[in-house]
Amino acid sequence: MRMQVALIAVVGLVGLLYAGPAAASHDPSGAPFDEDFAVGSASTKVSLLDCCLVDLDAHSDPAGGSPSGVASMHERAFFNGGPVTCLNVTGNRAVVGGAGYMFEVEDNAATGMPDRFSEPPGFFSGTPTICPPDLDVPLRAVTSGDLVVHDAPRGPTSKYQCKNGGWKTFGVFENQGDCVRFVRHRARQECIFIRAAVGRPAFRAEFGSGVHKRHAMRRCIRERMND
Repeated sequence: MRMQVALIAVVGLVGLLYAGPAAASHDPSGAPFDEDFAVGSASTKVSLLDCCLVDLDAHSDPAGGSPSGVASMHERAFFNGGPVTCLNVTGNRAVVGGAGYMFEVEDNAATGMPDRFSEPPGFFSGTPTICPPDLDVPLRAVTSGDLVVHDAPRGPTSKYQCKNGGWKTFGVFENQGDCVRFVRHRARQECIFIRAAVGRPAFRAEFGSGVHKRHAMRRCIRERMND
C-alpha cells in the first residue's frame, strides 16, 4: 500500500514538472469527440463506525485530456476533494484525481453487481495531472447510491490508422495531419506516465539511445505512434 501511494504521489509530482499544455477536448480540426466521464454519488457502510462516501462529476476527452469537474471522498472524520485535475477511464473503471486526492470507481450496472470504489486513504500530497489506469487497491461494494462511468471511443491509436484515407473513418478530422497530431498527443501522454511510474533512469535505459541514453522521450513517442 505504501508503495502504491508513493507511486501516485510521484505521478502527481512529475505531472506538475513535465506536463505540457492540456489536451483539447476535441480533435485538432475542432470537431468534438464524445467524452469520458465518471459521475454519481455513493456510499459504503460496513458498520456504524466504518462508512465512506464519494461524490464525483469528472469529465475529460477520450484520451484523458482537458479534465474538468469536481470530486470528493469522505471517510469517517476525513474529507478530501476539489477540482478534478486528471481522469483515466478504462471500460467500466475510472481513476479520478485532484489536489491531495486520488481514488478509483467501478460501474457494474451492466453485470447487476454492486458498484464499487476504492478504500481509503485515497489521499496524498501533490496535484496529479495524469491518472494511472488502475490504482491496484481494494474496492468496496456500494451499499447506497449509483456510480456511472463512460469510456468514449478513443479514436486512432497508431499513425497508420490515419493513412490511406483512414482519417476519414473517424469522422472528426479535417485531414491526415490532424489525425496524426492526435495520435502523437496520446503517445506523449502515455510516455509521460511511464516515465513517472518507472523513474527517469529506468525510462532512459529502456528508451534512450547511444552511450548517454539520450532522446528517450522521442523514441518512446515514436514507438507508441507506430504500435
